[in-house]
Amino acid sequence: LNRITALFFARGISIDSIMSCETKKENEYVIFVELTYDWKVVGFICRLLKKLVDVIDVKDITEEIHTETQLTLVKVKCTNKESCLEHFNNFNVEVINEKDGKYYIEFANSKEKTAKFVKELHKLGSVKYLKSGRMFLK
Repeated sequence: LNRITALFFARGISIDSIMSCETKKENEYVIFVELTYDWKVVGFICRLLKKLVDVIDVKDITEEIHTETQLTLVKVKCTNKESCLEHFNNFNVEVINEKDGKYYIEFANSKEKTAKFVKELHKLGSVKYLKSGRMFLK
């Protein structure tokens, strides 16, 4: 992972999101990198990644059929329980825990819906959240 991020950093290319996960094979991982660049830059990076010794394959899945989601963990302190629950139901969130007016919730959806969800939560009270990078499955 360090070698991959160093490759981007050395060329001044910003990574929007990076995520890795294990595969069925021991010591083999799938790494998802999200970039906001034109095809020329993405193609250049793909060619460089393929030259790394331990890289097995590099694919651009932008045009392929895939699903994506972003996980968001949130702590929100609500003064009005009914209003909070109504907002949670509107966004189909999972309430993990509730104590003393503080709700710990989990939300998984697209990047756009996550942004809308977080914006709505700020209307309810004090909000702290942590978002994962986008996850992809092809």
